[in-house]
Amino acid sequence: MEEDKGTVCVTGGTGFIASWLITRLLQEGYSVRTTVRPDPENKRDLSFLTSLPGADEKLKIFRADLSDPESFDAAIEGSKGVFHVACPVDFENKEPEEIVTERVISGTLGILKACIKSKTVKRVVYTSSASAVVFNGQDLDMMDESFWSDVGFVREKITPNYVSYIISKTLTEKAALQFGAQHGLDVVTVIPSLVVGPFICPNLPVSVPLAFPLVSGSQHGFSFRKSPIVHVDDVARAHVFLLEYSDAKGRYNCSSHIMSLEKLSEFLRAKYPEFPIPTPESLAEIKGIERPGLSSKKLLDTGFKFNYGVLMQQDLVLGLRMEDVLLHIISASAVVFNGQDLEMMDESFWSDVDFVREKITPNFASYIISKTLTEKAALQFGAQHGLDVVTVIPSLVVGPFICSKFPGSVRSSLAPVLGNSSLG
Repeated sequence: MEEDKGTVCVTGGTGFIASWLITRLLQEGYSVRTTVRPDPENKRDLSFLTSLPGADEKLKIFRADLSDPESFDAAIEGSKGVFHVACPVDFENKEPEEIVTERVISGTLGILKACIKSKTVKRVVYTSSASAVVFNGQDLDMMDESFWSDVGFVREKITPNYVSYIISKTLTEKAALQFGAQHGLDVVTVIPSLVVGPFICPNLPVSVPLAFPLVSGSQHGFSFRKSPIVHVDDVARAHVFLLEYSDAKGRYNCSSHIMSLEKLSEFLRAKYPEFPIPTPESLAEIKGIERPGLSSKKLLDTGFKFNYGVLMQQDLVLGLRMEDVLLHIISASAVVFNGQDLEMMDESFWSDVDFVREKITPNFASYIISKTLTEKAALQFGAQHGLDVVTVIPSLVVGPFICSKFPGSVRSSLAPVLGNSSLG
């Protein structure tokens, strides 16, 4: 960890980008204050943040909510820079778009006012979205920072579930830049495309359900055919870079590659032939959104470099390493697959290899048999050689995860989320 670089504030610390940004800031020697939504009953588990290296000494967590802008004052006071990442995401239309947009803009302007009041904040880095750029009805392959999404077009042409998010992101970014210009506050915006990569937060990033059908072998459920993408660590690095880069000004697209279903399929099928990934040819007729690319020339011209190449990103679209998508789903596999119709089984039961070979889907047979025979072999070896061997047999394991590998339990639980029975 580097020497202390001063204190910064990150709003919305439990989110995908914000939690990764906090990790990066701590690694680079910053003291970090982050905000999370109020939790009166103190039930929210924040250990994925408090257990980060350096968090004991350099991370402080404050309660704040966009509906009460003054609640951010304490976290911002004394900070040299503020990363405003917090943003409500409502894809279920629980509230009218106008109410969502008004609350987000009001909250953002309140945060900017707190930055001025602090007299210590030198720059605000606001996290925008490609949604504030690409939805304007123009049929182009690439768009730079001069493009803005058109509110009228969005209301008329875009699926209602996404309208609130797109409009609130667009109008809030405009309001933040305008406020900064009017009040002499240095405001810079980062505009990431679809963010992919591993995640430490307990909430599922939007990129996971967007891409998961491909891993399951499905040819349905895709909302896009082609999309610009960027790795979450590159997004976090871009935020830090633009805080530190003295000549930063205005908007900065942050997107490194274009991903298509065909390219992703081709790559994953070659690297992981054991998975039932559809062929590029079978995906050719699928209809879906083809989003324009985001030109990151302005960001690259500052000297910033993306660390993650396209192949590394394709392997991390779901925030996982593919080796563990179907494997390690349940260690109870060594117990329950024996053809006996019982409500409960104890440790005296073993899965039956012949039953598995005859009755179980081939995709899972190897895993179940290997788990069963390996456990037997380990116990036998221990008994023969005087080695104390104990086995733990968990059922389906659930809960938040901080590892970069995708737990099998998430795959199973995604079935009702995606409406795809084949995932369970």
